[in-house]
Amino acid sequence: MKKVDQHWKQDELIGVDSLLRADGSVVLLDWVSSKMEGKTSVSCFPVCDTTVESLARYNPDIWTSIQPFTEKVPLGSDRLIEGGEGGMGNEGFLACTDSSGSFEWALFFTRSNPFHRLQLHGETIVAFSSLDLKFVVDSNVPFQ
Repeated sequence: MKKVDQHWKQDELIGVDSLLRADGSVVLLDWVSSKMEGKTSVSCFPVCDTTVESLARYNPDIWTSIQPFTEKVPLGSDRLIEGGEGGMGNEGFLACTDSSGSFEWALFFTRSNPFHRLQLHGETIVAFSSLDLKFVVDSNVPFQ
């Protein structure tokens, strides 16, 4: 969807816990974190499918500014991953673009804090937030 890519190029994403795809489809997400033996684990799960247009009907100010904090990390030969902060200090995002910078997908979290470091292990993205949370994302999941 052209509108999503335009917002991306203006450093904006939708400001709800979600997976946003380039076509404007959205998977709303919920997640919980738990501490056990000094380690924090995060479990994320889908709530429902919707669209940017549907969300905007109820909140016309759905877009929030973002600021990248990480370097763009190559994912294969044709995609780049980056992470950073949303419009408020408690928000974080992970995003994937093609090699020319066109938006493919983004994960946005309202309680993660900014993502400041990324690692790749094959097709798996490991993202570290400033809240000492570690998110592990299969880079193929957004396409399923």
